[in-house]
Amino acid sequence: MNGALTRSGPRAGALRRGWRALRGRLRQRAPHLRLGIRGERIAARALRRAGYRIVARNYRPGPGGSHGEIDIVAWEARTLAVVEVKTRRGGLGAPGERVDAEKRLRLRRAASRMWRRESERRRIPPGSRLRMDVVEVWFPDSPRRRPGFGRPVVRIHRGAF
Repeated sequence: MNGALTRSGPRAGALRRGWRALRGRLRQRAPHLRLGIRGERIAARALRRAGYRIVARNYRPGPGGSHGEIDIVAWEARTLAVVEVKTRRGGLGAPGERVDAEKRLRLRRAASRMWRRESERRRIPPGSRLRMDVVEVWFPDSPRRRPGFGRPVVRIHRGAF
């Protein structure tokens, strides 16, 4: 064989990476991950309507993503908002209640790293402020649809912590 489809040869690494990427895209996501992705998309739309200008989604401030993830980073006037999105289905409490002390600490650390990194790159103008927001996306039960699949309710909590 000429080595084009084998696992040895000069292009073996590139072929393996290509197959892994394809396999990952074809693999179906778990239902809770699909719900979270849908919630983030709805939250981004609600933030835009509220006057935010979104600059990043799923921002990872450190190398390799080891320093956490920020769901949405957006400007509202001269304030940079770090937004955590919480999505829930059904009547099991408010989504924002799931942002506990540990999650707030991780978000503050990630936001601090992001602020430092982007300030060094001169992407944050002097005099800007930083704020932590939470967006709740809740799919209530609907009598005409499956439970937890009603029209989404979105609440934006500015300066949540």
